Amino acid sequence: MKRSVHLLRSPLILVGVAGMAHILGCPDPLAAMLGIVAAIAGWRAPPRPHATSQADLISQTPSAPGLKLGTTVSVPPQAGLLAPGQPFWLALDELARHALVTGSSGSGKTTTISRLMDAALGADWSVAVVDAKGGQLLHICRQVADRHSRPARIWLPGWADSWTYDPCDGEPAAIGNRLVGAFTHGPNGQVYRNLSQAIIPLAARSLIESGQPCTLDTLRTSLDRAHLTGLARRMPDVTIKSELISMLEDDLHKRALSGLAGRLRSLRFGVFGPYLLPSDRTLDLAACLREPGISYLGLPATAASEDVSLVGRVLIQHLKQVAYTALWSDASRRALLVFDEVASIGEAAQLVDLLLQAREARIAVVVSTQHLPRDHALHSSLVGCGALLVHQVGSLSDARELAETLGTRSGTEIVRQIQLGPLGPLARRLLRSRQLYL
Repeated sequence: MKRSVHLLRSPLILVGVAGMAHILGCPDPLAAMLGIVAAIAGWRAPPRPHATSQADLISQTPSAPGLKLGTTVSVPPQAGLLAPGQPFWLALDELARHALVTGSSGSGKTTTISRLMDAALGADWSVAVVDAKGGQLLHICRQVADRHSRPARIWLPGWADSWTYDPCDGEPAAIGNRLVGAFTHGPNGQVYRNLSQAIIPLAARSLIESGQPCTLDTLRTSLDRAHLTGLARRMPDVTIKSELISMLEDDLHKRALSGLAGRLRSLRFGVFGPYLLPSDRTLDLAACLREPGISYLGLPATAASEDVSLVGRVLIQHLKQVAYTALWSDASRRALLVFDEVASIGEAAQLVDLLLQAREARIAVVVSTQHLPRDHALHSSLVGCGALLVHQVGSLSDARELAETLGTRSGTEIVRQIQLGPLGPLARRLLRSRQLYL
């Protein structure tokens, strides 16, 4: 409104002075000239919108929940909303499109993750951590939970006070997808993979409908020919009974049953075996992402690399199912899901699916890694995250790609050239423009 009044001021002066001169008997050209001179003399520049000063930027207090990551040291000229000395504030809402935390060993990734968890708990978010390193992050999770008076649920093989995790919890079809996805079959073994996806749900449903608990132990033993025959006889559903009997009579299904029982046996009697059975304190992954507190899932890759690959695939598959279920729930609580040293898990395809699905489920995923993954799909998904928290990077190729991802700005540089002339070397200085990394 004020700008409109200022813009109308000069035309009004022109019309007023010219009209007064005409009334006093001045010729029309002279009246018009007097009006123009008066308008020019009375012209004032319209007020500019209030520009935020550097002092205002530094003293601003963020309203959205988040965390201060440090102090801004330098700012490119294009960044009008930032100023040197201003606190670098990361709002938790900026994690909605996930975040990548990258940097070499000892560069501060764990400290950054702890700050993110602390801010999330302070905003009443749920926090779950999948740690493929099994080290300092365990103690940090407990300290952060104590600071906010929230429960800390620890699942770690060998930990004296560890919880357990039941991969056979839920619907029979979900159990089948979860367990079959833990094993690789190769291009020549896809037929056995497809058969396993039918065998496990049938066996799990038979156990549940016969009144027996469906656990990793009971499911593994039910795949034995004698046990499966007994389950088939007790099944009230005629369709499932006929399917089980036909499997027992087919040679291809017999080989699939034998191979599947062996794979489940390796899962049961590995490092994680005793912690994959239901107990008085069994983790419910859906509740971990719905209730306040921190849930720590330890996968010590250095102690049991092969077992970590198996259990890691089961966990990611289960988390995908939880994220899909959350799409249709009315839960309003946000959740933070952290993957530390994700390269040790080695499951790129399932992690990409989780990243795509978790955003709509109000689950912010933070992935921490020392190196950018070589898998193209996972690489593109991580580099395209909404927030990139880049620490000191050891790999030259990673550093160059991250710098290009963060962007460039137009800059100038002075180039010095030396030419040999008849009187000796001649120095020339040229000013040229170039693109510089932010």
